[in-house]
Amino acid sequence: MITLAIDTATRTAGIALMDDQGLLAEVSLQGYMTQLRDLVPNIAWMLERSGISIRDVSLVAIGRGPGSFTGLRIGMATGKGLAQVLGCPAVGVPTLDALALAAVPDEGLVCSMIDARHSRVYAALYSAVQSPTATEIMPGRLYRLGGYEAPELETLADRLSETGERIALAGDGAAVYGRILQKRLGSRIKPVLPENIWPRASQIARIGAASEERLAGRNIQPLVPLYIRQSSAERELRCNG
Repeated sequence: MITLAIDTATRTAGIALMDDQGLLAEVSLQGYMTQLRDLVPNIAWMLERSGISIRDVSLVAIGRGPGSFTGLRIGMATGKGLAQVLGCPAVGVPTLDALALAAVPDEGLVCSMIDARHSRVYAALYSAVQSPTATEIMPGRLYRLGGYEAPELETLADRLSETGERIALAGDGAAVYGRILQKRLGSRIKPVLPENIWPRASQIARIGAASEERLAGRNIQPLVPLYIRQSSAERELRCNG
């Protein structure tokens, strides 16, 4: 099975190809305008360099966000369009899940954080240990504790403090606010690793390919962006309405 993954939730977009043996190719794209202009040409280039025809793709995995509203629409439209043309399944994978999969420790927790600006983040908490109330993201590897949220930084710090665990951080929100959380929670917050700041399309591919829903012919998640909160334009319209 060949999986094509697309993630355009943040300023670093990504595309990846994976087969049953592992990762075949991965490309990162910087900047929202680059995503719009170069996404499809880079998919074609990646396929050509890998010696794979677009017709060989049997699954399209699409990052659902949260993140940039414009970026998410670009990735979702591109991925759904390709899947429709190819006649293959398309699955939606939350970008917070992909960030966590790359950073999850053998013990303790990982908090995925995408900067939502104004001291607020899109966030979710994960563990490598299964529990009765956790949601399985990757069998035997990653489990989500709770839902996807958009808390203020102080609220998130309180919740992390209540866990009593050491916590690894992932995402561009970790790059922006990681030091603040370290001052608040001390050594319980692990240093932010540069490789864990930006999402990887390869992790989108892995989660999508492992999905039991895909194997049963259903989508892992609804094929709509995971916004969590309204855009600034929508919030302004609501306030002025």
